[in-house]
Amino acid sequence: MSARFAGSQRVGDRRRRRLAVEAEGTTAEDAPRHALPAPAGVKRMLDMPNTSAPCQVTENSSNPPELPINQVVPLERWKYSIAGVAVLAVNGSLVALGQLSRKLAAWAGPQFAELFAPASGPATKWFSGILVGLAAQLSLLIWWGRSRSTKDFDGRYWLWTQTAIAWFLLSGCLALNGGQVAADVLKTIQPTIPTTWLPLAWIVPALVAGLFVERGLRREMRGCRASRVLMIGAWLSYLATAAIDLGAAASISPRAQLQLQQIALLTGHAALFFSMWVHARHVFHVSPDPVVIPVRTWKIPRPQLRLPRIWPFVRRTSAVAVLGAATPETEATFEIPKSRQAKRRETSQREPSLPEAPAAETPVKSTPTPIPAAPAEIDELAELERMADEDAQHAADQAAHTAPAAESIVPKSHFRIDSRHEPMELEDVSQAQHEASQKSSDNSDYEGEDDDDSSGRADLKGLSKKQRRRLIQEQRARERANRGQ
Repeated sequence: MSARFAGSQRVGDRRRRRLAVEAEGTTAEDAPRHALPAPAGVKRMLDMPNTSAPCQVTENSSNPPELPINQVVPLERWKYSIAGVAVLAVNGSLVALGQLSRKLAAWAGPQFAELFAPASGPATKWFSGILVGLAAQLSLLIWWGRSRSTKDFDGRYWLWTQTAIAWFLLSGCLALNGGQVAADVLKTIQPTIPTTWLPLAWIVPALVAGLFVERGLRREMRGCRASRVLMIGAWLSYLATAAIDLGAAASISPRAQLQLQQIALLTGHAALFFSMWVHARHVFHVSPDPVVIPVRTWKIPRPQLRLPRIWPFVRRTSAVAVLGAATPETEATFEIPKSRQAKRRETSQREPSLPEAPAAETPVKSTPTPIPAAPAEIDELAELERMADEDAQHAADQAAHTAPAAESIVPKSHFRIDSRHEPMELEDVSQAQHEASQKSSDNSDYEGEDDDDSSGRADLKGLSKKQRRRLIQEQRARERANRGQ
């Protein structure tokens, strides 16, 4: 078991994974359950420890009391609506007091007017610090709730600690007026830098940190649409603030720019706070498990960038240039590299095409395919067939003139030289052929070359190729001997 979970980086992660796997094989039917407070129509139960002895908690026990999660993160949505209206009312009041700061200076003094100055007033900084600080604390609460998940094997809940650190740093920068301090430091280091570029001293670091945090939060908030929409609204508000500070609204008066910047900042802080709060409700009341990222069914195909194969083309070009045009002699002597298309064409030509299957209604007689002969034997086979046809014709003519010959000789015009025939023994055939030749030479005179050939070749039927070749050679030898005499 220890070897199976050795890949986890922390001891707590290995223990949680081990407990999750062990819990799959146990049943919690007999486990005691404890009812939790819930609104009307909703039933919430808590599984108690599955032990034989009941859990006894005394008043003097050192265990801490149960945290009031339901009071910090309520389940009812109307409570979040009331809190949102209250925060928007405070933001509106701060913006209105910033716009009336000049009239307040004449009525209550300049110090009271500077307290509600737009964008950089102490009241605006104080309320912004509260909202961002509460968002950081809610991030730590979400981290604690997510750490209780038995399915987060990758340890993705540690992202919320990084998020809490980022929100704490943002709260400190807002309280200490970090943007103005960074601009003054950049002006001191580079006196020649334009004034319009000074806001980049705080925009660039904030943008880098925001992209780092946003990438992880976008994946974590996939299961809660409300918190995700609020987070997107916060990012847009912060981007609007940076654009105004860079001079995107230079056509209006400087005081109006400060008021727009104050509205964008307060809206972004409020959206950030409610995003963390609503997501905490999702973790504690819906599911503390990480969201399974769906597999994308459609994606933009990546271009397959491949360099052209120049080397084979260069080799072929150089070989043709040296050897000239491709001839059978040059191809036999030198092997010229072929292109890819030529190789594919040769491969397609070599592959035999499959014949179409005959229809089931019309039966086709299967004819045995002849075995192709070697090139050296083609002439001899053709000569043997020609001689066999002549012998068959001569036998038919003799059968028409003489009745005894017709009874003994059966003409056969079509035959096939095949190894499946059962030829006679070679010695018997040669002896019979010798006797037939002796009879023909004694009883009849020499009538010409055709008559001698037909009288000896009439007995070639039913013999194998080797026997026929041997008989033909013997006949030719005897003919040469007769002609020499």
